[in-house]
Amino acid sequence: MRSHATKKVVKIAVGLALIGVLAATLVAVSVDTQPARSADTPGPAQQVASVPGSLLVWVTRNAATPSGDNVPGDGLVHVRMSDVAGQVHNWELGDGMKADLVCGGFSPVLLIESYAGDRHLVEFDPTEGTWRTTAAWESDVDIGPALLSANASFLDYQTSGPDAQIVTVDRGARVVAQTRALAPLAADPVLQQRQDAAFKGTVLRTPPVLSGDTTARLGITTALVRSGDNLYACRCSNDATVVSNLSNGKSVQLSQYGAIHSAGLGGDGSLYLAAVEPGLKTPEQLVRLDPNSLAVESAACTGWKDHSELSQMMWAPTDTGIVLLVREVPQGSSRWGKVRVWALDDGGLREFANLPGDVGSRMSLGENESVLLYGGPAANVITRLDLGTGSLSPVPELSTPNGTRVLIAVE
Repeated sequence: MRSHATKKVVKIAVGLALIGVLAATLVAVSVDTQPARSADTPGPAQQVASVPGSLLVWVTRNAATPSGDNVPGDGLVHVRMSDVAGQVHNWELGDGMKADLVCGGFSPVLLIESYAGDRHLVEFDPTEGTWRTTAAWESDVDIGPALLSANASFLDYQTSGPDAQIVTVDRGARVVAQTRALAPLAADPVLQQRQDAAFKGTVLRTPPVLSGDTTARLGITTALVRSGDNLYACRCSNDATVVSNLSNGKSVQLSQYGAIHSAGLGGDGSLYLAAVEPGLKTPEQLVRLDPNSLAVESAACTGWKDHSELSQMMWAPTDTGIVLLVREVPQGSSRWGKVRVWALDDGGLREFANLPGDVGSRMSLGENESVLLYGGPAANVITRLDLGTGSLSPVPELSTPNGTRVLIAVE
């Protein structure tokens, strides 16, 4: 884990052109879940980058929307950053309801989405100290999750159906790479036997993953994770669970797992999965894969069985592992459920239990072996979770005005 001495924070230089500075990448992957268009839910397999300094993005609450609603509508998006002298600078970026940080460094890029589904990329120009829109999509264009690599490419994918694909475009929305067609997943006979045994005698004679012949054969892409030049994809069908390195073509079937819900990249370079074995109400497992061979190195059972398609997941890397946050969203309810956090590293798996329900639904890596919790029911409050002691403490210096909601918080 990072200590205060080793994790030196470099402030964002406003109005200065800084060349040759590479930002470290903070990976957070999640599943796009209900409630629909929640302002605090990152897109599927969202990779969230870190910036060298404090960055806050928040949105004013739409006064016409009932307080506490998970779908608050559009408000005015604000950004606050600090410069090398420690001075705070503020900007207004127009209307929106959610934002994701898709590229860090001294020229961060935000993906902003409106309630209607319109999305646009805005990039900070350190030479001018201003933000500019570099690409925009209408609501009827499914641009998928935002993943920016070292060469600033923007990845778009459709998760299922006959047109399942991955496309690489630049910040100006120009296609710079050929479409990667996703081939149908070959049936895994070992997994089929496990599925048959797990669902025997139940109403569900087949796993409740997919319906429709074409979709069932192609499967769905539940996560994309980038590590350097490698792009990993997790795909699931009714009779196959596959992890692939799309950069070199290597692919493995994980016969012991019936579904992969999410994935993230740990600080140790390993690929981590949130996966379940076949069956109803099987507990979630955190699975560590070798990034080269894609072989399972270890698996730790969380004991959590209340997962559903409504659960939201976010990841943050630590020096020797990873942290997973899960926010439960009860079916048929617009209210937030329990929040759960696990850390997996050289010391094994540990859960931070009994977290208050209003602690937040989003997470980013904090200073001094901690993570920051915010968003959702936390509104404008940011809370620090100490990964060493499990203690919670407010972070008032990163809070935003009353009546606003924090969308992004980076120390």
